[in-house]
Amino acid sequence: MLLESWLIFDEAATRMAAGNPHGTAHLALPPFAKLEAEKNSKNILFDSLKIACGLGGQRLKKFKPRTKRQLVAAEIRNFQHFQPLLKLSAFEKLSNEIRHWLDSLTGPAVE
Repeated sequence: MLLESWLIFDEAATRMAAGNPHGTAHLALPPFAKLEAEKNSKNILFDSLKIACGLGGQRLKKFKPRTKRQLVAAEIRNFQHFQPLLKLSAFEKLSNEIRHWLDSLTGPAVE
């Protein structure tokens, strides 16, 4: 799924969402250039959240990466942080479609 692909580019956001912003465990995120081709992006996101949380044993079993998924996007705080994603064709297309839709509602934005 593209949404998860777009979320696995930001290691810092993943660590923040997992509740361990200063963690140092290797997350094995794919190279940026291969995000759109990644077939298991949801699994990579969930596994990365589990690793990033730094928990073990029973605490790790109780950790729910599904509930943390939205926090990754929230941690990518503003549009500037999404700028690298504009290099990906699917994200650029979505961005243009949203901009066009908003323009149809409010008129073109002044840049």
